[in-house]
Amino acid sequence: MTYSQKLRDPRWQKKRLHILERDDWKCCACGDPDSNLQVHHVYYVKQDPWDYPDSAYQTLCESCHSERQKIVDSGIENIRMELKDVPTEILEEVITSVLGHISVAVEYFDERGTR
Repeated sequence: MTYSQKLRDPRWQKKRLHILERDDWKCCACGDPDSNLQVHHVYYVKQDPWDYPDSAYQTLCESCHSERQKIVDSGIENIRMELKDVPTEILEEVITSVLGHISVAVEYFDERGTR
């Protein structure tokens, strides 16, 4: 079954509606309730699109989905390049530290009202 066919599968349609309802039929990034809403997979692994935990999805308008995907893809590529030379024995600690810094940055920008 192709990915396109999987997105027409009733199991995906059910999961999609569940996520749209959970997110109150609004974009999680900008709050827009009127634009074309899409259910975004925050990450991908080799499994069917409906088999992820609910926390792996978010509702995004088409514009935010496109923009965020470009930014995240570029950021992930840059992070991978930075991690390529990190010694394996400390890689897990480095990744844990990076993730902690992301949380701190989000709190900082929230406090400044820039989000």
